[in-house]
Amino acid sequence: INDQHGHAAGDEVLRGVGARLLGELDRHGELFRWGGEEFLLVQDVPADADIEAWLARLQRVVQRDTPWVGQMLRVSASMGCLVLAGEDAEDARFDTAVRLADTALYMAKAEGRACAIRFVFAGEGLDAWHRQPPCRRDELQAWRERGWVQVRRVPAPE
Repeated sequence: INDQHGHAAGDEVLRGVGARLLGELDRHGELFRWGGEEFLLVQDVPADADIEAWLARLQRVVQRDTPWVGQMLRVSASMGCLVLAGEDAEDARFDTAVRLADTALYMAKAEGRACAIRFVFAGEGLDAWHRQPPCRRDELQAWRERGWVQVRRVPAPE
């Protein structure tokens, strides 16, 4: 957007996307501008929530057109998602959780953008998470091979 329409247009798109994302949060959610064109969204969701459907809805919200000087600007989003439940959420270090969500984000960008990558910890991975979460890509790959973490891709809706 900045390259084609200028920084003012890019700023307007970011304001529009931010406002639309805020509209999707309930009273337990927080949205932060996380540098550049990135946002960090922290949301308390019910245990039975359909996270993939929620991510698809967020993708649709981001993809809505933003009006700018007589034209409509459309963007897509790559998303990284880490879901922690119960004690895992309470015991998680914020910086580690953000680093893992950021890793998922970069995986989404590497997969062609306009999708979400979600990490789901399972089995021994739930226990190991408290001792030493996988913060590097090689550690994450080793956890995947052990079945401790699943990586789920959620494509952006058409």
